[in-house]
Amino acid sequence: MNMKTEGLKKPPPIPAYSLLGMEYFWITRDQRRMFDLQGQYGFLIVEKGRGKIADQLMLLEPGDTVLMDSVSGVELESGTEPLAGYFIIFHAVGWPDQKDMISNMSENLRPVRIKPNTSYLNEVKAMYASIEHCAEPLQQFKLQLQFQSILYEFCRVGMTVKPEENSLLAVRKSIAYLQEHYDEEHNVAQLASQLNLSRRHYTRLFKQLTGKAPIEFLNEYRINRSKELLLMKNEPSHHISSQIGMRDVTYFNRRFKQRVGCSPKEYVRKRHIDSRIVTLHYAGEILALGMKPIGSLDYTLEQLQPEAPAIQSIGYNTCQLNKVKALHPDLIIASDFTDHAELAALGEIAPVIVIPWDMDAFDRLQRVARVLGKEQEAEAWRERYRSKKLTARAHCSQFMFPTETAAIVRMEEEKVWIHASRFFPTFYNVIGFQPTPLMQQTTEVYPDMRRVSLQLHQLEQLEADRLYIVENDGVSFTRLFEQLQKSNGWQALSAVRNRKVYRLRLQGISNSAYTLEWQLGRISCLMNPAPYDPSSDDYVTVLL
Repeated sequence: MNMKTEGLKKPPPIPAYSLLGMEYFWITRDQRRMFDLQGQYGFLIVEKGRGKIADQLMLLEPGDTVLMDSVSGVELESGTEPLAGYFIIFHAVGWPDQKDMISNMSENLRPVRIKPNTSYLNEVKAMYASIEHCAEPLQQFKLQLQFQSILYEFCRVGMTVKPEENSLLAVRKSIAYLQEHYDEEHNVAQLASQLNLSRRHYTRLFKQLTGKAPIEFLNEYRINRSKELLLMKNEPSHHISSQIGMRDVTYFNRRFKQRVGCSPKEYVRKRHIDSRIVTLHYAGEILALGMKPIGSLDYTLEQLQPEAPAIQSIGYNTCQLNKVKALHPDLIIASDFTDHAELAALGEIAPVIVIPWDMDAFDRLQRVARVLGKEQEAEAWRERYRSKKLTARAHCSQFMFPTETAAIVRMEEEKVWIHASRFFPTFYNVIGFQPTPLMQQTTEVYPDMRRVSLQLHQLEQLEADRLYIVENDGVSFTRLFEQLQKSNGWQALSAVRNRKVYRLRLQGISNSAYTLEWQLGRISCLMNPAPYDPSSDDYVTVLL
């Protein structure tokens, strides 16, 4: 048989790149850092936090990758939280006579953003971890192959993104930029040029995403922010207008009345009358002030007492924006737990007031009351609560040992969480239980620590005179409690040996003023729980 040969097949010249170095960076909040490539190429890959490329309209979020060309460096600026990620330097090999592929992608020496998927980011992390262990030539070769795989994925994604998709993404980032920098001067020509788009194209895409022209959107957003400032600060209109980027107070007053239907002063005066309030986490505070929110998260509502009035759900632990819009709220009150993107989306529906959650429940009530013009109602509630608290304390002192410890516990797979005492004032400030030894070394020492976790093999650290275990749904509670009982160290706990392990209902556990007052009427139940009965709706029952 004759063998027919076609000669050696040669592939076309291909680009080749070599990894030169890699660094994990961390930029503290509100700081800048310059990344200089010194004639090489580079990647900046954001892992955590938010920020921007300094002096450019290019916001950065977790997962964003910025390709840097071989000429211009890039200065990153963190936002209100630290910005962290990876800085990679590499160079082209064997392209002396023409522009290489990366140079073509760098879009006229401007940084280019590509959004990588999770596996891509995991590859980057793995490559960084392997750099320290590549002393041998074979390991070094493998490291370069890892880099080629990451670079290929970047180029594949970058080259398949359609120009229109890139432009839409850029305009979406431009909208986010306006929402963060609404107090600065802006014009459409400047916004469009920063994205290399024509003014007409930018406006068309902006309307496609928001339904409004850029300046109309910005002015509406500014008016919503001004309503927030009016409710939170006792300042005249000219101070408020300057803080939202409207330097002309007359123009501000006119636009405010067009948008809201009344002057800024009238708006503040009428804020407690027929307000349609949506709140993510503060339903209990609003109810304690004698008002009723029109919507809240299920996660918040399910922790109020059973007698709480019905309130419309807007989602479980994150907002469903369509449900919020359907309620047509005048005001949205959120906490600092709320995600930045969620707050921005809510801010397009109504003014959003953000009140820190991790504070004394009574201070939090005052903050909410100040926004709603209900300071007198808050003070009346405080006096009423003080009186009931004194009566409850006198009752408790007859039955309490002053050194008796207690822990409020939640169960998860293979671990438990112990909560800080400040979230359960009825237990620790009224009844008078003491924090456990573990709490005294953790949650009671570090103000930012809200709870501490224990793996089941560490159960001896759960030592307490009483254990109150918060229920979740019945099936998983039973299974997790059985898992807990089988763990080493469980039987040695004082609360177990003395049969002082209790089941605490989720309904009625809220650390809100409304529910804390209700809990004062359940002190006897908390101290001397009834035997467990699956059909009972008692707030707390004996488990052991």
